[in-house]
Amino acid sequence: MLDLKGETFKLWCYLGKNQNNYEFALSKVDALNWGMGSKSSYDRAVKELIDKKYLVETSPNHYDFYETPQEETIYITKRDC
Repeated sequence: MLDLKGETFKLWCYLGKNQNNYEFALSKVDALNWGMGSKSSYDRAVKELIDKKYLVETSPNHYDFYETPQEETIYITKRDC
């Protein structure tokens, strides 16, 4: 709760209410009916979840949701000279 703004936390709860491996199309209309404040609040909440790595794009327009933010993987290449 401390990491997310109010409307973003609502969207996090909305996404987190499903079981693991449950797939669905995220619907702005359904999220608004569930309690999101407005379309612009929804858009900002989705952006915040993506920016903070709670939503991670796996292919174009497909995202995985994580209850905790995912850390970025940093690859280091070692070259012998």
